[in-house]
Amino acid sequence: MFELKHHTGQDWVDAVMADFGHFLQDHAAAEKKASGMAMAMLSHYP
Repeated sequence: MFELKHHTGQDWVDAVMADFGHFLQDHAAAEKKASGMAMAMLSHYP
């Protein structure tokens, strides 16, 4: 696999695993927003 540069805190892992579905929804929303911003930049700066 690969070695991470920074340790992921167990508190964060526990919070994510406690409601993994919500984490995935939130991550998908962030990715959708990022792709929308990228498309806006492409149309603004062709």
